[in-house]
Amino acid sequence: ICFLLYFNLKKTKCFKFLKKLKDKTYLGYDDPHIKINKLNISTDKLFSLFDYEKISRAFNLSKIKTILEIGAGSGRTTEAILSIKKDLKYIICDIPPSIYISFKRLKKAFPKKNISIIVDLNNIEEIKQQIKNNDLIFIFPHQLEYLEKNSIDLTIAIDCIHEMDKKTIHYYFNLINKFSKN
Repeated sequence: ICFLLYFNLKKTKCFKFLKKLKDKTYLGYDDPHIKINKLNISTDKLFSLFDYEKISRAFNLSKIKTILEIGAGSGRTTEAILSIKKDLKYIICDIPPSIYISFKRLKKAFPKKNISIIVDLNNIEEIKQQIKNNDLIFIFPHQLEYLEKNSIDLTIAIDCIHEMDKKTIHYYFNLINKFSKN
């Protein structure tokens, strides 16, 4: 499967970014991988770049400054996006244990970024300040209500909406319509 994915990715503009994805996080937990052309290749690396490719085809990422990702899971797509577009402000909204797994991974991947988990904050001014002062912010779903109107350039949710009931999906989409431009 890795070979098939690799050769399909090779046909895209995003193939050139494969070298930007770090082994210490994509393979850091004894993840299965193969070696192709002296590169360690895992399905996580390849799927992350396919996700990036789809997003970049749908949106002009050079105009995007702030991304909110709902349900980031392990943080693989977040890591790929931030490895390619280093100047983004990125907010992850998730629930335990995923939020802590992605926090640990992204802290390891980007030790020089200002990263903060603000799940214990409920004061709108403190939340705004943390978002302003950090590059990568982790929040719980109820904190989405504190985001300002049109403050997010792009909201993404990859492989998580199908796990939610209708009430939760409506909750997210109503909020997204308020604070997200895309």
